[in-house]
Parts: sequence; C-alpha cells; structure tokens
Amino acid sequence: MKILKSSVFYICTLFFLSAFGIYLNIMSPSVYFGDSGELISMVYNLGIPHPTGFSLYILLAKIFSYIPLANIAFRINILSVFFASLIPVVLIFIFYISFFKKQENKFIKLVLPSFVAFVFMFSYTILSQSSAARIYTLNGFLCVISLFLFFYYFEYKKENKILNLLAYLTGLGTGVHLSFVLFSFILWIYIVISENKNIKKMVIPIVVFFVFGLSVNLYLIIRAQAELILKWTNINSINDFINYITQKQYSKKMFSRDIRGYIYFFSEIIKFIIREFSVIGFVAVILGMAKCFFNKYKYFWLLITLFLSNIILLSIYGNYTDLQLAFRYFIPSYIIAAFFIYYILFDIYLSLKFNNSAVLLITLFIIILSIVMIPKNLQENNRSNNFIAYNYPHDILKFLPENANVFTSGDNQIYTISYAKFVEKKYDKITIYDTTNTIFKDIEKLIAISRSPNLKSNIFAAFSKNIQPIFTSMDLNSPQVKQAMYGLYIQLADNDNIKDVIYPWYLYSLKNIIREPYVYHDFEEREVVGFYLYRLAEFYKILNKKNIYIYLLNKSTDVAYDSVPILTNVAIRFGSDETIENGPLKAEELFNKAVTLQPDNDAVLFNIGSFYARYGFYETAIQYFQRAIEKNPSNLTAKLYYNTLIKEIEKKQKELQETQAQAAVMKPTPINSEHFELGKKLIAQKRFKEAISEFSKDIELNPNLDRSYFHIGYIYSLKNEIEKAIPFYENALTKNPNNTSTLNNLGLCYYRIYNRDKAKKNFEKSLKIDPNQERIKKLYEQLK
Repeated sequence: MKILKSSVFYICTLFFLSAFGIYLNIMSPSVYFGDSGELISMVYNLGIPHPTGFSLYILLAKIFSYIPLANIAFRINILSVFFASLIPVVLIFIFYISFFKKQENKFIKLVLPSFVAFVFMFSYTILSQSSAARIYTLNGFLCVISLFLFFYYFEYKKENKILNLLAYLTGLGTGVHLSFVLFSFILWIYIVISENKNIKKMVIPIVVFFVFGLSVNLYLIIRAQAELILKWTNINSINDFINYITQKQYSKKMFSRDIRGYIYFFSEIIKFIIREFSVIGFVAVILGMAKCFFNKYKYFWLLITLFLSNIILLSIYGNYTDLQLAFRYFIPSYIIAAFFIYYILFDIYLSLKFNNSAVLLITLFIIILSIVMIPKNLQENNRSNNFIAYNYPHDILKFLPENANVFTSGDNQIYTISYAKFVEKKYDKITIYDTTNTIFKDIEKLIAISRSPNLKSNIFAAFSKNIQPIFTSMDLNSPQVKQAMYGLYIQLADNDNIKDVIYPWYLYSLKNIIREPYVYHDFEEREVVGFYLYRLAEFYKILNKKNIYIYLLNKSTDVAYDSVPILTNVAIRFGSDETIENGPLKAEELFNKAVTLQPDNDAVLFNIGSFYARYGFYETAIQYFQRAIEKNPSNLTAKLYYNTLIKEIEKKQKELQETQAQAAVMKPTPINSEHFELGKKLIAQKRFKEAISEFSKDIELNPNLDRSYFHIGYIYSLKNEIEKAIPFYENALTKNPNNTSTLNNLGLCYYRIYNRDKAKKNFEKSLKIDPNQERIKKLYEQLK
C-alpha cells in the first residue's frame, strides 16, 4: 500500500512510541478497581467473565501475561497500553485517508492530522483506560481500525478484500464489547445501502469472514464445558450462549430511568465530553458538527449516527452507578468527536486559503487546548504509584481468621479479592459468600437453604448450619445478631462472645490515604477511600474520641461525595447518634444527596423513611416507604414499617380529634363545618390544593377557630413547604395557645429550618401542657 511508504508512516511510528512511553509511565503497577481484578483473574485461569465474555480480550491478554516482567497484573495492564498507543496512530491514517483527494500540501497531509491525534492521545478516557487491565482500549482500537477500513474503501480504493477484512473484524469484535458491534453494524448499514450491487455479489465471502471472526467466541463454549474455578455462568446450550452474550441478565436495567433520569443522563454526557477535551475542545466538536452539516459533508449523517449510537444505547440502559462509569463506554463516540475537531480545523485552513494566518491560528488553538487539557488529564489518571486497589483485599482479609466466612458484594470488593485468591493464591481457606452471586459461588448453597438472595436470610442460613466465624462488609442492623468491628469488616454472631478487634494503622492503604495529599478522581477509588475513612471513624467512636469520629465521617463524605453507600451509611450514623450536634440536620442533607443520585434505590428510600419515622415525621416517612415498595415490591421490611406507621397516624389523628373535640367545648359553635369536613376528606385523598381551598373557606366562616389554620399548616408540612406552613401554625396558636399538636408541629417546622431556639421554645410549651410526650422529650433534650 503506497500510503504506508510515505512520511506519514514515520510520524505514526513516532506517535506510537511516544504514546506507549507516556501510557506505560502512568500505568497502574498492579490490579486496579472495577473490572480489572476480575479480568486478570479470568485471564490467569482462563475462566468465563461477566457478559459479554470478552473472548478476544481474554486470549490476547493471556499472551501478554507471559511477558517476563513484574507481576501478572502489570503484564496484562500492558495490553491496555499497547492498544491505547495504536488508537492515535490509526486516527492519523483516518484523517489522511478521509480527505486523501483534497490533500494538496504537507500541512493537511501530515501536520493537521498529527495535531488532532496528539490531542486525542491525551484525552481523559484514553489515559484512564490505558493504565489498567480493561477491555476499552482494545475496543477503541477495533473501532478506529474499522473506520479506517471504511474510509480506505470509499476514499482511496474500492477493493473487495477490504470488505472481507472489515467483516472479519466485525465478527472478531463480538469478543470484546457490544459498543463495537453497534459501531460496526452502523458502518455495514451504510455500506450495504451505498454498495448494494457489489454487496450482493460479495455476500458469501463477507459472511464467511464474519463467521471466521465470530469463531473467537468458541472459547466461551469450550471453556464452559470444563471444570473451572472461575465461571460467571454455565453455558450448556445455544440459548444459554445467546442470553449470555446479549447480557440478558442485565435486561432489568433497560428503560429504568424516568424523565428526570434522562435529563440527568444527558447533562452528564456533556460533562463527560468537556472533561474529555476541555470546554475549548467541546466547542470545537460542536462547531465541527455544524460545519459538516452546513457543508453537506457526505458522511455527516453516518458520523452523527456513530457519535450518538452508544450514547443513546447507554441512555436506555443502566442505573446511577453505570452512569458514573459510562464515560469509558463512549470511546467510539470520542473517536467521532475527534473527527469533528479535525473537520473544523480542516475547514478553517481551507477557508483561509492555506496561508500562514491559518497555520498560526490552528497551531495556537492546539497549544491552548493542550495547555488546558493535558496537565489536568495526566494528573488525574496517573496511577503509577497507586497501590490502594492491590492493598485493599489484603487489608480486608489478612487479619481475619484463616477459616473466616466473609459475606460481601460489589466490584471493588469481589474483583480485588478474586485477584488475591485466584492469582496470588492467598487466603485459600477463607470462604467468600458473594451476595450478588457473580464470581464466588458458595452463596448458592445458602440460597438453596434460605430460598432467598437476601443477605440477612442467607446469614441466618449460615448460622443454622453452624458456619462460623462470619464477617460482613455491611451493618446487619438485626436485633437477633450481635456484631462487632473486626478490621475493615464486621464480625457477626448469634451470641455475645465477640468483641471489637481493630488494627487501623496496619492497613497499608490507610497510611497513604491519611498521609498523602492525594486527590482521588476515580469513582470506584473514591468510594473505597470513603469506606476506609468511614471505618476509621467507627474506630475512634469506640475510643470515645468524638471530634475525630465526626471529622472522619465528614471526611469520608467529602471524598466519596457521589457514593450512595457512603452517603447513606454516614447519614444513618448522624441520624442515630443523639450526641452529635445538628446530627439529624446533617443526616437529612446526606440522605437528600443520596436520593438525588439514586432516586430508584429502594434501600436508600427505606433508610430515609426510617430516619423520618425516628423523628416523628410520619407522613414524610410514609411517602418514602411507599416509594421503596413501588421500586421493590418484595421489600418486606418497608411494607412492615409502612403498615406500622399507618396505624400510628390513625392513632394520632384520633387523639387529635379528641383534643379538638375538648377544645370545641370551650369555643364558639362553628357556623358551618361543611368546608372543614370536606377539606379533611380531600387530605385523605391527597388532593391538597382543593383541601386548602376548602379550609380557606372555613376560615372565612369561622375566623376564631384554629382548626383550618392547623390543617393548612399540616398540608404544607406534608409537602415539605415549611416556610408556608409556619404562619398557619402560628395563626392557629393565636386561636388556641394550648393545642399541643400545633405546638409540636410548629416546633418540628422550626427544627427543619435549623431554628433551634424557636423549636425548643415550642417543644417546651408543649411539654408543660403534657409532660408525657416521649418523642417530643427526646427532641427537646437534643436541642438543649
């Protein structure tokens, strides 16, 4: 191919070597968070990972694992470095080929493509994914090489062998990631439409080459028949295989977002692209799209479809955590974004008629973009001295008894532990019960007993089989089970023969977390660092060092500011510890953050409901319990709490009616109660706007009665419109100053808006009237 004999070949060689050196320099020295531990373990043991199987990646990584350097993880990480280094190289060829017929000078031939490839080389996701064992740089390479073949065919030379090679790559790419399958599928649609006659003649060889590439997935079928220590699932039939590679087990994540979820999703996508290329680069992408459109560039609709395809696919799939990690799925879209940047610069150069001003303007743009983008992206993705992921499983397991039984879940725990157990061959006597049943399959024995995937049910099943000692990463919060801290985890027992065992300063990672002025950028790593700090806070609580305890709780949420488990657990601590000043207010703030991040998480909704019930906000608690039940109808605990609160509210309403009946004896007889009674019925039906209208009419007829003022304030309290509720409660008190319900509700309103003095004053008045109000007593004591 003549193109490879030109000077562009030498430039690309220089690019590859430079990129390889840079990526190798920032690469993680061992295992990292996310899929890294799982993939390395699967490569080492030739196992079957999570769907879609990644057959091509497993086989290529196995080759890299034989490189005689450092440890297994380090060697497999090099695969990510290798393919990441090839992506900017192939981009240069794409830019070169796509405008091959218009290349009239060296600037367009060599310099401009090199500029854009240089920018892409330092883009956030490429740097991020080049530094750990993940499939995304291989996936990106397959996308760029397929795009190169496409442009070679249409812009350089229409050779049938190019279509055969593209078909082979399409089949081969099914062994990496579905985003590539979608990417290549769109290319093939364009090819079929544009080259219909030729494709009809080429159907047989194209299908043969595609099937030949597809055969890489035979790895999954063959290995599934073996006795493997690491097997995500059994593949015993064609149907099993299809369900596996199409990720059927994740189908419940499809279309799980509501309108707010979609708005949040697309706002995050804009943030991703800005992080990728900076604000300047984002503007260049948009201008490139616009210019392609207005210039009627013949591949515009193809490129915009390729750009949007994975974004739209991810919009209908996944939850909040998937979105936090979704940036890595969008490498195909970032490749097209780089093309749009190239196009706008190419158009500027043509518009200014190849003069020195154009060269200066474009060079200045690239320099500014590089200054804004490169240092930040390099800093945030430099993992060369980051051993937290490697130390994490050892910090969890090394202090446990050698026969420990550990209940845990989550990629950060399960995948790093799998590396320690199945690659390093450590902790072989410790049994891991993966509560989500991914890699470690011992949980299936307990599920067979409990007939439930529920954590508590399976821990009770373990107790019933005398499986001891038991440890877990999560608080069980069950009165039937005793628990004590044990390092980073919690020991559980069905008797009192356990005590706190903590070795905080022996945790390797904790030393770095406390001492190093390091900013943790990755979502997974921040969550783990937050977990370390949260556990250390509990250690200082046991030592009765309250100030350090509170400091570390706050620190954990500062670091893991978007980790729902950390936010929720710390909120529970603040909400349940009556010795912490303004604890309930801090808890409410953290719960609000958590539910904003994951509005569909029934566990979060349940914990918020429990929090409000604890402090007597029964109506608000009921709303959250209802939402929890809607999201997960099998949440039996939420149903139990909901029914209990309904009965409690009925009891309170009856007491209120009795109080109002007694007060009515001393008040003027109402002129008319029709609007008041209708208003109460409308409250029960949650038709609040109409209820307020009826109560307002009752106030006009009975201005000296407190009843409708109270109920309007009550409605605004239910709606969390506290500022509107307060004046109505205060008006009610002018009519009936001794109504404890009004005093209590007004006190709660002031409590909610952080006005401690007024809250305390109203509670104090209420308790003087009726000293036997235990809930109000507790709140009053907290405010003293």
